[in-house]
Amino acid sequence: MFRLLLLMLLVVLQIVSGVEIHIDEYGVATVKIVTAFNEGLNVVDLPVDPIVETIEIALGNRTLVPIYEEGKLYVISPEAGTATITYLANISAEGGVLVLRVNSNTTVKLVLSPAACLLYTSDAADELDGVDLGGRRII
Repeated sequence: MFRLLLLMLLVVLQIVSGVEIHIDEYGVATVKIVTAFNEGLNVVDLPVDPIVETIEIALGNRTLVPIYEEGKLYVISPEAGTATITYLANISAEGGVLVLRVNSNTTVKLVLSPAACLLYTSDAADELDGVDLGGRRII
């Protein structure tokens, strides 16, 4: 009974995925996904739309070639193992605001560069030549 439970736990750990989005000081968002691949065809739902040309997949010391279509990656793997998928996120501009959409219910770890500054101002501040932040004025 104990061996069966341990075997089930190992199988569960192999299929757990981790997703991180790193935003650097220039606002570039890099997505990193760590997931288990089986030998043969693997299908991965991407949590954030990619810039397709930047998709890279590493399995051990191998680089795998993906096919991307409508939010999914199709990858043929020669062996089972842990794969790392990285790509630049496709950030869109909507109404003058940069938007990064997470398309799934996957838990995502967001990592911001210490040099990144998230700033929100009201529409009323658009008419001004700067923003007053409690004694500090940003122009």
